[in-house]
Amino acid sequence: MTESVATISVETLFKMYGEKLCLIIRLEPMERSQLLKLDRLDGSYNIQNILDVDIIEITLPVAPGRNLAILLECAVRNHALRTRGYNAPEEFIQKQLRLISQKSGQP
Repeated sequence: MTESVATISVETLFKMYGEKLCLIIRLEPMERSQLLKLDRLDGSYNIQNILDVDIIEITLPVAPGRNLAILLECAVRNHALRTRGYNAPEEFIQKQLRLISQKSGQP
């Protein structure tokens, strides 16, 4: 399988947007076995050190037929919320636990 990677230098990004790079999104084709290991709620977060700056890297699985624009937009929005202290997956888990305990009659 061949992979194509598009890269833009940090300097080019700075010139384009006038701000520092704060997120790396890696689009990666994944085998079924890799997809089964991936945490669907929290995703795959790593830290990349570029020029002595720690930058969060998110790895998104891609496959034919997936809408990359939506995947990227959701990843960016989720990252922006996390930097403001809101963790959507944690909120979802807590809400599900509350609903389960209400249905089972537990306080």
